[in-house]
Amino acid sequence: FFCRVMTSSTHYCPISELSPYIAPRWTILARIVWKSQLRAYPSKRRASLFDTEAVEPATEEAKTEATTAAPEAAAAPSSATTEAATEAATAAPARISRIEHVFEAQLLDESGWEIGATFFGPHAEKFGVTLVQGKCYTFRGGIIRFSQPGYARCAHPFRIIFDRCTEIEEAADVPSIPVVRYCFWGIRQLLGRALTTVDLIGVVIQSKPPHMFFSRDGKELVKREITIVDDTFATIVISIWGPRAKLADEAFSGFPVVCFKGVTIRDWQGGLQGSLPEGGVMDLNSKIPEVDRILSWWSQTGAHSSSSFASVSLPQDPPIDLRTLSTKPLPATVALVGVVVNFEPLASFVTQEGSTRVKRAIVIADDTGFCLSVLLWEAKAESSDEAFANHPIVILRGVLVKEWNGGRSGSLIDGGSVVFEPKLTEADRVRRWFNGGGSATPLTSLSNGGASSSSQGGASKGRMEALTLAELRARCSSYEASGGDVIVVASRLAMVQTRKRDEVQPLLYSACQELRPRSTMPCSKRVSPDGFCAACDRFSKVAPRLHLRCKIMDFTGSAWLTTFHEAAQSLLGLTAKACARLEAEPNGREQLEAAIQKRYMLQPMEVVIKTRLEVFNGQSKISALCSHARPINRRVHGRQLLKNIEDMLKLGVENAAEPA
Repeated sequence: FFCRVMTSSTHYCPISELSPYIAPRWTILARIVWKSQLRAYPSKRRASLFDTEAVEPATEEAKTEATTAAPEAAAAPSSATTEAATEAATAAPARISRIEHVFEAQLLDESGWEIGATFFGPHAEKFGVTLVQGKCYTFRGGIIRFSQPGYARCAHPFRIIFDRCTEIEEAADVPSIPVVRYCFWGIRQLLGRALTTVDLIGVVIQSKPPHMFFSRDGKELVKREITIVDDTFATIVISIWGPRAKLADEAFSGFPVVCFKGVTIRDWQGGLQGSLPEGGVMDLNSKIPEVDRILSWWSQTGAHSSSSFASVSLPQDPPIDLRTLSTKPLPATVALVGVVVNFEPLASFVTQEGSTRVKRAIVIADDTGFCLSVLLWEAKAESSDEAFANHPIVILRGVLVKEWNGGRSGSLIDGGSVVFEPKLTEADRVRRWFNGGGSATPLTSLSNGGASSSSQGGASKGRMEALTLAELRARCSSYEASGGDVIVVASRLAMVQTRKRDEVQPLLYSACQELRPRSTMPCSKRVSPDGFCAACDRFSKVAPRLHLRCKIMDFTGSAWLTTFHEAAQSLLGLTAKACARLEAEPNGREQLEAAIQKRYMLQPMEVVIKTRLEVFNGQSKISALCSHARPINRRVHGRQLLKNIEDMLKLGVENAAEPA
């Protein structure tokens, strides 16, 4: 390897003209814009005259092969055959068992063309250390071959394999050759291709904290996973290492556009994940035109379409039905298609790190007659209530299903996607089933607890019927031991108990926000005035939560309900934090009560009530709990009222037709 600087008078062949048909002693002047790490692999090959290392002795397999290959020995007598076989086996080329090395590079010259190059064996060991990414070199001679379309990283139809005859010399820097040149691939284009290293550009939509661990040989490693999305509406998880992973979190906040060169793409748990090696390039401040294109797409479309992003890092298996899921080993990450039969209001909580997270529980059902509760998070959960009303068909990709509370529950993982009304055969099948009578079919729930698992029909685990308050009272009077129901009542908020026997009743309490062991959910237990949580046995972070006694009313009567946080926020139209701020002001209690009274009889609500017969001190008592509430869907409720009127008219006609 020579380090002298080449003069500018030398004639160089442009990379654009390289092909297997040009003269073999060509010379190119190029910059190494990307260089992989030196990799080792075991190799067994035939010995040649150029090999100086010791060779393995001929094996019995080689002797047998040599005996078979000697026709004159096969025709000789037995004694001669043995002697001929021994001579043939001795003369047979032995195999060398050794560790070979390889690395790859991408070369760019003034013509603007980029070509891939590969170094094998001793040449890889020699040049893998001396060649520096970003410098210019002259390359004289090499083997030019067709590049494999499925593995090509450059647009050039050929690639170079440098052999023992290649001469490489360092050259003076050429400013007209860019230091880096990208050949970007769309993230969605990675599916179904055999690419191993690509260039990517996208918006950083998520960044996890850096994670430090030790490799098998005791080396300390630092890793950070970031998720990017591009204008193909697809996302991918990319791991960055070392100093890049240690960058401040602010570098990845605010949805910056990042350019990657040399990202290694590998299969991981049924999906694709990227990893940027040490020789790769990451640029968060690039000024190339592609950055402006991605920024324009993000501001106009991408920032408002996060719920429709599809992750290539998730398993690309087709959706499965809920009956199959009921027997699938857990935990499992699956794709599901179903109709939204119920959903809960948006809820928020504070994590142990102090960040606020939002979630929403929905229940989906399909044509197998099963339903499942699934938790949505962050942007997917923040879709408006109207998006989940009227029973839309959804496809959920990246649903992690685990055992929970004696049943099965799903949670959309980071990178998962929610697509409303997808154009799929499975979606059309579910829609035909639901419109053809599935909406009134009793459902078998795979989940216990969570969102109520039924709409117009009932679920086999806990009935859920639409009743009036008078019908609810009659139902409760017939309860036997441990009887109970889940009932939907169309009603209005009539009163909130703010005083009892002239004593002011507390409407808020402080709840512990520390995470439960081996869970992502907060403790939520009531803490003492000084912030001590008895359940966690420590002083913890707290957040205000509502606990109300609410009176609801419909045209048949009224009922008092115990109403906790999420349902109370929906009935009041106020968050717990807003109520706490109001109460903390001068004359805050009066202001809070005035704000609550403005909600009385204001809006019809769909209230879900859980009733149960309880025995306390030998006396039976009906407990009624408001599990959640949401504004009534006037369109759906109106259609149901018309159907009830139609049923009553039919019943009246039938009674009139009967003989006296």
